[in-house]
Amino acid sequence: MEVEQKQGEVFGPQAKPGLVVTGLAEMSRHALIDERALALSFAVTPRTIRRMVARHELPPPVRMAGRATWLAGKVIEHIEARAERAARKAEQEAQRLAALTIAGGRIS
Repeated sequence: MEVEQKQGEVFGPQAKPGLVVTGLAEMSRHALIDERALALSFAVTPRTIRRMVARHELPPPVRMAGRATWLAGKVIEHIEARAERAARKAEQEAQRLAALTIAGGRIS
């Protein structure tokens, strides 16, 4: 059976569920995670982890014995802070749009 692809998604019997990252939440906040382990938990490559750091999607690593490492709690805190900022921004945008009035077919 053929698998149909549309816009990067896979449909049919070979479809895979989305990514759910629970490993970080289950770790001690003080657990040290190296680049490879973090990449595995996000199902990406170590290079993608470095790119995520460069885009500020992840906090910068702490060098330990020459290796890039993160505290599990700091990674979670960083992601939570980003989610809170995004929610605040969405709420502000919703309030801004609600404040606009439609007069005479135009937004004023």
